[in-house]
Amino acid sequence: MFSVIIPVGPGRDAHQALSSLLTAGLDASDEVIVVGDGHALQLDETFKSLPIILTATSEPMGANAARNLGASLATGDILCFLDDDDQYEQAALTRLRSVISKDSESEVWSLGWHFLSGRKSRSNQRPSILSDKMIWKRNQAGGCSSMLLRKTVFDQVGGFDEAMASMQDWDLWIRISRITSIVTIREALVIYNDTAGSRISTNQPARIAGLTRLLEKNASTWPRSVTAFHQARLAASKFSVGTGKWTEIFHWHAPVASVLFAFKALRH
Repeated sequence: MFSVIIPVGPGRDAHQALSSLLTAGLDASDEVIVVGDGHALQLDETFKSLPIILTATSEPMGANAARNLGASLATGDILCFLDDDDQYEQAALTRLRSVISKDSESEVWSLGWHFLSGRKSRSNQRPSILSDKMIWKRNQAGGCSSMLLRKTVFDQVGGFDEAMASMQDWDLWIRISRITSIVTIREALVIYNDTAGSRISTNQPARIAGLTRLLEKNASTWPRSVTAFHQARLAASKFSVGTGKWTEIFHWHAPVASVLFAFKALRH
């Protein structure tokens, strides 16, 4: 049933993710697809009991391409994307199997999460269903490790955008939300490792590039207020790294957001 896809970048391993799968509740119908992005992986003997399919690319392609490759190899009808340094909670897949068996009509689920550092997560405060409008301004659906979706939906929307330097999870959620609702699972079943220093979420140039592409893809279909919100946010990010102008932060269609983003940029 489940195809768990783990992309592993150059110089990295999947020890944390695979360790969590030992107690997550895999069964005989599941598979774990580990994609070495530009390098072959040698797995620890500890993981020999897992139903692992190992594959690798000859050159680094990026995490999005690695995820898409893993999805193309998947034989399960439900795809899960787990980052190599994130983890599932104990019995997480057992719990998800139960949810899906009782909800055969839904196609996409967003798992609740908490952070390894212990900082507060609000994933349990989300509504039970996320519509497209609910995620236009903020990614309430979570990162890649919170994704659980039917392979047919993934194929229909075209998978991850391989040109995105960041926010690829949000971009995919947006495209998914256009064709089906996203069901939230409030229980925290994923642990995000927010203690690592080299995460994309803390890479400002990558975030600027990701938001730029997100606007390019959606500005023409979003309401003017939503587009202005993100334009103000993007301008503030550029100003904070010295590549943008202060005056570009202010947009009349998002006045409150413009002021908030301006103060945030000044603090940086």
